[in-house]
Amino acid sequence: MARKSVMSVVARGSPSVEFSAKRQKMQTQNPLLDEVAKLTQAALGLAQSAGEEARSAVRAQADRWAADLDLVRRDEFEALKAELAVLRSRLEALEGNATGA
Repeated sequence: MARKSVMSVVARGSPSVEFSAKRQKMQTQNPLLDEVAKLTQAALGLAQSAGEEARSAVRAQADRWAADLDLVRRDEFEALKAELAVLRSRLEALEGNATGA
């Protein structure tokens, strides 16, 4: 007799296999361990949200410092740099025309 895999039996919906694909949470027989697991999960979630909150607070403070220092963004700097290059070339052309005339 060939052995059938658990998944093939479950796929056909055999009532003899007590396996639910919807129920993936591991449960123990000890309610104390279940409570410890729940508390641990809650603590990890709290720590993660506290970390995200701290990260956003640091980012906000850095933005305030940058605003106080009157810094410009990279794209604004590059645009002004390109505009300055155009103006310099026009000035050189005008100076060449003024000295040549």
